Amino acid sequence: MRWPTTTLRKLAPQRHRSVSIRARTKRTEVDIVKANPNTAGVCFHGGEHVLDSFAFLAPAFKAALEQLGPVDVLPEYFHHLDPQQRRAGFDRFIRRIDRLFLWMPRSPRLLRELLEARSRADHQVRACYLSLGEMPLGGGWLRACIELLRPGDRVLFTCSADRRIFDNLFESCVAAIDLFPFYVDTARFRRLDAGERARTRADLGYGDTDVVFMYGGRVTPEKNVHALLQLFARVVRDDPRARLLIAGPIQGIPFFSRSTEAPDLGRLYVGLLRDDSRLRSAVRFIPERLRPDSMVSLYAAADVFLNLTLHHSENFGLANVEAMCCGLPVIGSDWGGLRDTIVHGKTGFRIPTYATGAREYVHLPEAARRCLQLVHDASLRHAMGLAAEQHARLRYPVTALPGRLAEVLQPAVGTGDGESRLTEFGARFHAEFFDDAALDYPLPRYRPEHDALYRQLIAPYHTASMPSSSDMHTELFLSTPFIEHDGEELVLVDATWPGELRVRGSACAVVHALRGCVFTSPAELIDVAGGGTTGTRVIEQLMTQGVLVSGPRTVSLAAQGLEAA
Repeated sequence: MRWPTTTLRKLAPQRHRSVSIRARTKRTEVDIVKANPNTAGVCFHGGEHVLDSFAFLAPAFKAALEQLGPVDVLPEYFHHLDPQQRRAGFDRFIRRIDRLFLWMPRSPRLLRELLEARSRADHQVRACYLSLGEMPLGGGWLRACIELLRPGDRVLFTCSADRRIFDNLFESCVAAIDLFPFYVDTARFRRLDAGERARTRADLGYGDTDVVFMYGGRVTPEKNVHALLQLFARVVRDDPRARLLIAGPIQGIPFFSRSTEAPDLGRLYVGLLRDDSRLRSAVRFIPERLRPDSMVSLYAAADVFLNLTLHHSENFGLANVEAMCCGLPVIGSDWGGLRDTIVHGKTGFRIPTYATGAREYVHLPEAARRCLQLVHDASLRHAMGLAAEQHARLRYPVTALPGRLAEVLQPAVGTGDGESRLTEFGARFHAEFFDDAALDYPLPRYRPEHDALYRQLIAPYHTASMPSSSDMHTELFLSTPFIEHDGEELVLVDATWPGELRVRGSACAVVHALRGCVFTSPAELIDVAGGGTTGTRVIEQLMTQGVLVSGPRTVSLAAQGLEAA
């Protein structure tokens, strides 16, 4: 394992002396071409795997930069050149500009090569690097190039959780660090009139008394859409007016850092809906990638936006803010960027997320309570929707992007004196997961022995660690809704962390007791598992396996007077 150009020993925390990491300044002989004044060079992420949200964001950033002065965009084909051609091309590109805006280039290698080209230039070029979802995956781009940043540069994060992970990995950095959220086209994403809402609801088959919860976006394991189905098995049982609309393409994309195979989400969803007729009648799928105008119509038809994502690049949550602009309150997981965009109790509710071992989960009992609260209280839905609309339009209008870019493209003031350093944790993480191949594929490949490193890295993204089963003030529930029979065993399939969790004997009775998103206390489940020491041992084993998870006991709806009419 090695750090490029600078030894890991020098980067690691030093007890007796301070070591500076400085960019290389040796120049090669090149034809000097004077940079165009105030020209911003831009490198977008690019590639065939660009997310849907980038389809709007990249052009919006380019248009905003063009309002500030000339813009020179690095051609996409540069990414595919051989190293010598790329070096010459990057040198020419850097000589034409005096500011460099880096929209997280496709690989750490390309980022390093661009910053190395800057080091060879004969004029000053300030760099502004926008980190896009890399931090909960280990910050591979920044770890690969941190020593090439200079005082006056900036590193931008789209959420405070990413900034906290950065602080866990890096003890110091010469560049200034800023929060820079994404922005939304508030002219396009807006509240539609009552007539358009009624027409869309009628087209979708929704009645006046139905309360429609909507998820919009990619349907992948990490987006945790299966948890919405698990949740709604409980919600529609308690109030049949609730409806769930899921709009987005189904993609069985695995969590690459766990080297897992892609699950067959379609098969799992069909099996779950087949076994629950009440849930089946309440859920509607639109498994397509929809245009923004179509999404606006669906937002108008909905009453609440629902997103329990556990995605490891959820560094903002664009769909949530789009829905807020359209007047919807949001119930979202207390995870990553959603922790910044949802004002709990005002624009919606954030549902606690917990970590156990190497995985995370959402506190479904709390999610069910909040969903039912909004089903029963139309005035609260309306008030939260108005507050969400006002908040999103004030904080995230795309019209504010040029001014914000003008601020961050100015030279950073008060940055360091040329020293950057990893924390002790950052040095251990880097030593474990960095080699030359990581310059092209920076995602860490976790194994069971890496669980402690993973938990420390991801901690800023979730609410807390899983409460203990010995705490009688907790509720227990199943970690996954996908249950299959195999002879005398039950097989639980976890879509996010694919793998089979097998149970037999009295443990099967526990699983059956919790099907349909049932929540109960440890004491009640111990009795189901056989009672006494035997029942306690069964429950503890199921929690160790990851079959059962827990969260703080919520106030019952009955205690709040929120039972269904």
